[in-house]
Amino acid sequence: MRTPLLFAAALLLVPAAAAGQSPFSLEIGAGAAIPVQDFGNAELGTGFGFGANVRYRFQPRFSAYAGWEWHHFSAELAPDELDVEQTGYTFGVRFEHPLGALRAAGEPSPAWWVRAGGLLAHVELEDEAGESAGDSEHGLGWEAGAGVSWPLTDRIALAPGVRVRMLGREIDMGLGTQDATLTYITVGVGAVIAF
Repeated sequence: MRTPLLFAAALLLVPAAAAGQSPFSLEIGAGAAIPVQDFGNAELGTGFGFGANVRYRFQPRFSAYAGWEWHHFSAELAPDELDVEQTGYTFGVRFEHPLGALRAAGEPSPAWWVRAGGLLAHVELEDEAGESAGDSEHGLGWEAGAGVSWPLTDRIALAPGVRVRMLGREIDMGLGTQDATLTYITVGVGAVIAF
């Protein structure tokens, strides 16, 4: 069983090794999170979040990514104010295409990118004292996004972008469960470091 796995891993590494570059990069980012609908009975305010992901380039234009993210929103749910936090993992595929006409030959080129993938996340509600007022178990959601990547050096780039994210869960409020869907748009920027 180990031999086929090693062979498959070697096949994935060959394209990047032939190009003389590592296929791995790290992106760390933050930004605003803008809800597009109420979360159950709660009206959400604009939030913020941050996260990081590791990318593996398995083809010249395609990368797989996996990471962790946290997003925070304030919510009004009569008679209380609550904090809504989504925490979890993200994974998917990213396509990037260079805009070569914007840079001189031999310099790193800006690029546009799109990505699509899934979430494995949960939602937690906290009251004003920071105590848990409800929690969901981890479940699957989805995300899609687009943006640009602007190189600062051969190994460092800025990657502003916009994403749509959705996670539907049942929240245990102590007195019963409530169905709620957290759908929001993120507008942010990441710093990408290639290895």
